[in-house]
Amino acid sequence: MISQHEDTLGPEFLNTGYAIGWLGQPFPAFTTSKYSLLPFYADKSPAIAKLEPNTTIESNLTAATTKMWTELNCWPAEIERDGPRAKASFNFLNGQGCNATVAFGVTATRRMLYIGYHSSPYSDFWLGGPRCPETVNSTHQFLAVWAKAVPVDWDPSPSFNISAMFCQPQYYKQKVLATVKSTTLAPENASIQELSPRESLTEKEFNATAFEYLLAHGMTEKIFVRDYPFNAVIEQYARLNYTNFTRPVSNMVGFALAGKELPPDDYVHTDILHQAYKDAHQYLFSVATTTIFMNSTEFSNNTATAEFFMTGVLVSRPFATAVECLLVLVATFTAIVLRFTRRAPCKLPVNPSSIQRYIDFFGSSPELLKVFRPMDHADDEALLEEFKKDEFQLECDKKSGRVKVHIYQNLDETKSCSKSDIQRGYYDPVKPLVLKRWVGVLFVAVLVGAMIFISYLKQQETMLNGLIRPSDNFEVLQILENYIPTIFATLIEPLWVLLNRLLCVLQPFKDLWEGKAQAAHSIDVTYTSIPPQLVFFRALKSKHFVLVLVCSMALLANLLAVGLGSLFNENQMTATYPETMRPAFASQFNNESIYGLDSYLRRNSVARGSFQDHMYVAMANITSGLVLPPWVSQEYFFQRYEFQDQDRNATTDTFTVSTRGFGADANCTAVPASKLPIYDDIVVDPDSGYPDFPERPKTEKLCASTNDFLRYAGLAFRQATSSMKKGPVAAEYCRIIWATDGLVYCDKTLTVGWGRSSNASDFNATIEASFMTCRPFFQTAMFNVTVNPSGHVISYKRTSDLKTTLGYADSELHTDIIFQTANRQWNNQPDWHNGTIATDWMNYFLTVKTGSRDILDEKSPVPDAEKLKPMVADLYRRTFAILLGLNEHIFEAAEKNSTVTALRYTKETRIFMEQASFIITMTVLAMNTVVAALFYTKAVAFVLPRMPTTLGSIIAYIAPSRLAAPAYREAPGCGSRTLSFGRYIGSDGLSTVEWLPHIV
Repeated sequence: MISQHEDTLGPEFLNTGYAIGWLGQPFPAFTTSKYSLLPFYADKSPAIAKLEPNTTIESNLTAATTKMWTELNCWPAEIERDGPRAKASFNFLNGQGCNATVAFGVTATRRMLYIGYHSSPYSDFWLGGPRCPETVNSTHQFLAVWAKAVPVDWDPSPSFNISAMFCQPQYYKQKVLATVKSTTLAPENASIQELSPRESLTEKEFNATAFEYLLAHGMTEKIFVRDYPFNAVIEQYARLNYTNFTRPVSNMVGFALAGKELPPDDYVHTDILHQAYKDAHQYLFSVATTTIFMNSTEFSNNTATAEFFMTGVLVSRPFATAVECLLVLVATFTAIVLRFTRRAPCKLPVNPSSIQRYIDFFGSSPELLKVFRPMDHADDEALLEEFKKDEFQLECDKKSGRVKVHIYQNLDETKSCSKSDIQRGYYDPVKPLVLKRWVGVLFVAVLVGAMIFISYLKQQETMLNGLIRPSDNFEVLQILENYIPTIFATLIEPLWVLLNRLLCVLQPFKDLWEGKAQAAHSIDVTYTSIPPQLVFFRALKSKHFVLVLVCSMALLANLLAVGLGSLFNENQMTATYPETMRPAFASQFNNESIYGLDSYLRRNSVARGSFQDHMYVAMANITSGLVLPPWVSQEYFFQRYEFQDQDRNATTDTFTVSTRGFGADANCTAVPASKLPIYDDIVVDPDSGYPDFPERPKTEKLCASTNDFLRYAGLAFRQATSSMKKGPVAAEYCRIIWATDGLVYCDKTLTVGWGRSSNASDFNATIEASFMTCRPFFQTAMFNVTVNPSGHVISYKRTSDLKTTLGYADSELHTDIIFQTANRQWNNQPDWHNGTIATDWMNYFLTVKTGSRDILDEKSPVPDAEKLKPMVADLYRRTFAILLGLNEHIFEAAEKNSTVTALRYTKETRIFMEQASFIITMTVLAMNTVVAALFYTKAVAFVLPRMPTTLGSIIAYIAPSRLAAPAYREAPGCGSRTLSFGRYIGSDGLSTVEWLPHIV
């Protein structure tokens, strides 16, 4: 197991740790910054298989697994000066027999060290030695030191402020029940449940020595041939420039400071120093264990649980309680009504639902008709006053089925006086409140106002892309969005039902008043037998069209309630607001920074002599999909803008700003595979190691043609035969010519090539090679760029033509220098090999993008440069944009107080009006308005002294009429007569309400 760890545990996981710590790459599956889990995966169970096509439903997987983590035990080191002050050397004792000596150097300003036990050619300090013997504990300890030089007035040698501690990591495992997200396999911290006590990881389970060696030195003790990015210690100096630490800086220091924004002097505090190294140990351990144990886990318990998260309906408890109480109340009253209905006696032979049926009922009661006959002109109050002390009794003859009403009068003088006070022939027609014109005007005004208000809201919704919520309180929103519209529609319905009922009562009298009415359409109609809105078909049959319309409105009131109740819905939208931003730098290169760019990049590279940081970013982006740095896309680096309101950095909004983009077109030319010649006319300079080309005519410039680069590359292939590899071999070439002779810069052109040879040990052996020459040119244009608050590019759109210069005098010169500097970072000397290990950045990236190592395989044909050209162009363009993004100091400073107006897009929950509900609501309201206007202008004629809504009122209308006389009912052909309703002068000389044909 340990030997396997030595093979698998290499610098690769440190590269992953670098991307996580410095570049923000997410942690691998089953890992967090504090611990890792042994991986577990769900099989294709039916429940999970059903979920896979539906990516909108999140799910979690829960299983018993093993949690692994590390803890760091630290204690202060005893510090002693080693020799005089001028030596600047100190001894650090761990209290366990280990004494480490560290010399800071009198020129050091600030140092931060991580000193492991074992020695390595990649480190300047280590603990192991005669003064720190090897023990079970000491080999796993390291010394953490922070020191800052303090000038002393009376001595040229500085004093030092030192914080130091010895630390020893402990590694643990524990059986736990853990939950991970099914999409990312990221653990849920709150879900961890312990199933057993923690145990220490043994050396057989985890090679702690190999792990700690890598942390201290950045490379393994045993040398393995690896791809180019993993064959050297990770360069972190570019990230540590702000610390002003004296170099060299320990490999682990970069990981300890990654992702932290503390000033370097804060690490003088031992608790902060301890926490920094503890965090680094923990997240690097998590990544390392993932590398070792991924896809190699055996479980005793193979059962997992899947949890699915789905959306649901949110119920307001206060409103739900109110509704529940109302439902209980309704149910109670319904039960009471049902009980009384079932127990109430009923002796009526038919339903008294028409005027004719009332005539039939009371025609058999002549005494009753006689008493009511003088009351035909009386109003409701007079009628009540007249009979309030009388008693009535209904009897039903079981044999004949006829009904007879007896009246038991209470005779006194006041009754006779009241009858004589009733004015005959003239009366004020009754006008119910709801039927008055001003009520109709008010009703129509409310309907029209509702339509105008809803139309205004719709117009605002369209203009603002949603109505702004007046409150964030759930109950308030429910009232405004649902309850008030529903209440409005609910109030309209009873009004229409009331109008409907009154019209059902008055419609027969209206037809009779108009004259010559058919009995079937007047006194025989049964409009009061069923709920008023359900007489729709009877009214349609009787051609009472206004009543049909009123019935329709009463029925449509329910549809209006549905439409208004569902009219307003909440949904997320993207709101747009102006935002003021200021440029972080000008869109022009700084002359001094451009000329010093190459030396600046070399100062930030120690191991390889070339700047690596932009390559690390590109590697994380290509291999892991890591988002590129702020204001960088795969094609351009955009002029960065800053927020005037710094609070915007903490939002989830997005911003679109018009800015300038800077990029490069690789402009590559592919050269087909061919056999390389023997270059007899090229002599290699023994001092520089570069070829000297023969003398040329003055008119011919060096690097003026593609052949110059091919000859240089070809010679490099032949010089590499000194590696003495036998058998079929392959080599790769990626570099520039270091010369600036003539008008054309040689190092502005990057040459990429691939070679194959059957015998690399022979200088004159046949070599077949293909090449690609890339002479990039600068590209710039204006773009509308959308970024998140961190500046990461979401999208961009070019708004101007591409140009090759920035429009100032030295623009082309500056971009040429940038290209020369960028090209040098690709340089790699070819070496013949008989394996598929990438020996330079370009070919490593190509193997990742192609998913194949055929371009490196000596057994495969020479690669087709034409097919690889798009990939090389993409890689060059991408790394160039990243290089600019990591080196903003090469731009001029922005003008003071210069600002631009950008657009801020923020996710807001707003109120939207459902289109179908809007159409339904507006249509029903418009129909209500038209029908209401028609009803109040033409439907009702006020001619009755009282409303025929009580038995007494109806008896008083029919009592004076001959229709109630038995002689009329028994006369032949009475059913075919037409009827009218009005007043006539009786034989007694009094005005009486009567029915046709006796009206005069």
